[in-house]
Amino acid sequence: VPFFIEEFLRSFKDLEIIKKEDNKFYIAKDVQDVTIPSTIQDVIMARVDSLPEGTKEVLQTGSVIEREFEYELIKRVTGLSEQELLSHLAVLRDSELLYERGIYPQSTYIFKHALTREVVHDSILTRRKKKLHEEIGNTIEEINKENLDEHYGVLAEHYINSENYMKGADYSIKAGDKAAAVSAWQGAKQQFETALDLLSEEDLQKKADVLQKLANVTNWKSEFETSLHYTELAIELYEKLNDKRNLFTMHMFANMLYIAPHWDGGREQEALKHMEAAAAIAEEDPDSQEKGLIYQRTSHIYLHQGEPDQTLIWAQKAVDLFTRLNIPMGTSWGTAMTYTGQIDEGIAYNENNCEQALKTANLFILGLAGHELVLTLALIRDIP
Repeated sequence: VPFFIEEFLRSFKDLEIIKKEDNKFYIAKDVQDVTIPSTIQDVIMARVDSLPEGTKEVLQTGSVIEREFEYELIKRVTGLSEQELLSHLAVLRDSELLYERGIYPQSTYIFKHALTREVVHDSILTRRKKKLHEEIGNTIEEINKENLDEHYGVLAEHYINSENYMKGADYSIKAGDKAAAVSAWQGAKQQFETALDLLSEEDLQKKADVLQKLANVTNWKSEFETSLHYTELAIELYEKLNDKRNLFTMHMFANMLYIAPHWDGGREQEALKHMEAAAAIAEEDPDSQEKGLIYQRTSHIYLHQGEPDQTLIWAQKAVDLFTRLNIPMGTSWGTAMTYTGQIDEGIAYNENNCEQALKTANLFILGLAGHELVLTLALIRDIP
């Protein structure tokens, strides 16, 4: 039976317009005096309005929670006694507006139809609805302290609808982090974008951090232009905040995006700009293998750009740093030497690096050294 017809006939039964006798229905009132609802929404509201006031309020509260809600939650939100609440729920169950699932007191109540919940929800005054959303959010926090992570998304919705945007943003971020942790990139993106819209202009740190999260998520979704957009916005905010740690991270991330294979080398100039910015920040830090790799990556980009002089400058910085750290790391120095015509010196440098790398048994170091030797030998074919 279509939902409209079912609800229409049920409303007639509730209003005692039709009655059942001897297993047959008959009209008990003059239908000329009956106002026939013109829409399904009107039919539903006619049934709801015929309920006792207390029962109607319980139904409205349930509609603000979700289509499905637990007994314990609605009990705490309404503040009703056990006997009074069960009485109201029994009326709603008997009228088939709600279904009951589970065994009391672990019962769960479900709106029979999503449209019923929607109509009831829309009938509540805005001010009361906002207050209910806040109370529901607070109650969910209170009764789910041990497993709050299972409710991040729902909590975000309730606090947003209550116009508590600060808590709404916080839970949206947590829901996004949870989604990203299981590679649910689209869900994570939606949650982070919601949080970004909610955060105030004064909350620069949180906005910058959310932009960083969006840059990562959209990169995983292969939305590279979008990822670059969020990356550049994050860099702008981290510069305002003088947050050098995150600024360094985002410059390195931007470099990675710009040198990615899908650009086919067409955006190396932008990559170089971010690499040099990261290197400038790293200058202030103590010597480390990571710092040396930044110098090496910068020299390698210059090598791709066909600028051997700049390649030598940055490669020499990497060589000096790795020497101070006593790390046999391959760099673009030998390749750049070969590029400028100093073939013997370039080959000798890279061959020596490979020998030292073999002794370390470190596959990363060996791979980098071998890569530079291969590049050097390949260049020889093109040098007169």
